[in-house]
Amino acid sequence: MESALTAEAKVNSRRLSSLAARNPETWSFETLRIVEFLQSPDGSESQVVLDKNGMVVAQVGQDDLGWPSQTVSTQIHDSGQVVGQLLVSTNLTPLLWTSTVVLLLSSCAAIAIFFFLRVLPLKFLQLAVDRAMFLASHDPLTTLPNRSLLNDRLQRSLLEIDTAPESLALLCLDLDHFKEVNDILGHAAGDELLEQVVNRMKCCLRQDDFLARLGGDEFAIIQRKVAQPEGSTVLAERLISSLEPSYELCGNDVVIGASIGLSLIHIS
Repeated sequence: MESALTAEAKVNSRRLSSLAARNPETWSFETLRIVEFLQSPDGSESQVVLDKNGMVVAQVGQDDLGWPSQTVSTQIHDSGQVVGQLLVSTNLTPLLWTSTVVLLLSSCAAIAIFFFLRVLPLKFLQLAVDRAMFLASHDPLTTLPNRSLLNDRLQRSLLEIDTAPESLALLCLDLDHFKEVNDILGHAAGDELLEQVVNRMKCCLRQDDFLARLGGDEFAIIQRKVAQPEGSTVLAERLISSLEPSYELCGNDVVIGASIGLSLIHIS
């Protein structure tokens, strides 16, 4: 703003200096011509011409621009002698409002950029870490816990029943004729069969039972907080009965079986 005012003042002072050079004695009385030389300012600007004694010769614009305002002065010369002065002033309120709006918008943009660069990458990283940890401990096809998580759960269960009298049953289940399904109908059908088998097994389990996939067509179940061996026997019979009905795979009815082995641990 100061640079713009300085440039404007220099242009107008040259015009007034040329007028003073032509009429050294009377230039300050040619008010109409002086006003014509001055650029017509807007409502927020004023230009004042003073003689060498500091008296107002001509004025264009408002008398009092108020606060905040900026003023630039240049001298009017006649043959190298200072014969007057030009004051160019402008009110800075519009600039102040514009700066305030720019500040608010830039602050909002800075906050948004900070959130984007600081929070979102961390959130995405956390999601990636959580996903990696899930894949490390779960089967990607059935989303069941894998062998590693089963071993950890089994060890913790053994430690818990070691401090309180309780029975624990480990059921190991293997599907019959699963290899034939893969060989005849393909691996896609085999994957679909595993998903249907898992859904049926989940319907037979209690909330406290722990089901895991060991790999291929092998599964394991940890059963606690139930009387043994009755509890595991009933569960095994319920699982076999649930898995016996046929499965629809690629337009074919497939019948498989299941073999279950039991291991019981009782702490008295």
